[in-house]
Amino acid sequence: MTLHCSERKGRPVRPRAGLKLNQEAQGTPEPSTTPKSWVHRRRNIAVVSASGPTVEDSRRALRALGRSPWIFMSIDELQSLGSRLRQFELLVFVESASLETTDQEDSPASQVRKVMGEGVPVLLAFEGRAPASLVLVQDINTGVASGPFTFSRFYILLHDFAVSHRIRLDPAAPEWGPYRFHTRTHSVSIDSAEVSLTPCEFDLAIELFYSVDRVVPTQRLDFIVEAHGSTAEKTALHARIAGLRNALDFDITREWQIESVAGVGYRLLAPAVPGPERRTLGGRSGFGTK
Repeated sequence: MTLHCSERKGRPVRPRAGLKLNQEAQGTPEPSTTPKSWVHRRRNIAVVSASGPTVEDSRRALRALGRSPWIFMSIDELQSLGSRLRQFELLVFVESASLETTDQEDSPASQVRKVMGEGVPVLLAFEGRAPASLVLVQDINTGVASGPFTFSRFYILLHDFAVSHRIRLDPAAPEWGPYRFHTRTHSVSIDSAEVSLTPCEFDLAIELFYSVDRVVPTQRLDFIVEAHGSTAEKTALHARIAGLRNALDFDITREWQIESVAGVGYRLLAPAVPGPERRTLGGRSGFGTK
């Protein structure tokens, strides 16, 4: 099964070439629905977040879990669906901890619960430390998590929360060319070999591959490094990129390359594929998947 990672405000858009997701069972319960009904249920998860990078990480994670999320920028936008809110079986609400108020009735988390009702599982993901008033929440249908979040952290968090509420998933391994990414083990299969990465290296690699042929700003990569450690590790970004080149055999094959764009960031260049396999990816011609 091939899935694609492009969604915009609840509407599917034309998928971007170059990404292939392979089915990868990872402890998900057996489906209790027929294949026909499963096709419709794939889009029954909603994400509410006004943060661009966080939306992208959650979207990528859910797509890798076999679901196609609806994306909303605000609670009001979600509420505008009216009776169609009944279609959702899970809501992910991402916000800054600074937005949470001491008055529980006025808090964004409380507003989300009012909109969705009591029966729908809601995962409250705070980009900073979750408010103390919510950490010990007793509602079995409400989960609370603290950031910062990266692709792999969102993937594991969403997977475990969904499985605990018996929500059907169809996990898949993102794949580019010979590279297949296994999120729970933070490893990469390269043809028949498997390479173990640190969680930080894994998330840096995922960011570069999802943005193949586009420059990823240093600020974004620094955020990933900081999310996995201390701010003192920022200066080690160039060393981590060099480590990725070595771990993923870039220096040996010379087919995939990570180039440094001075003062801006890093860009992963895909290999050119001649002949009928040529495709256009991110404005650069010549990349295709197996």
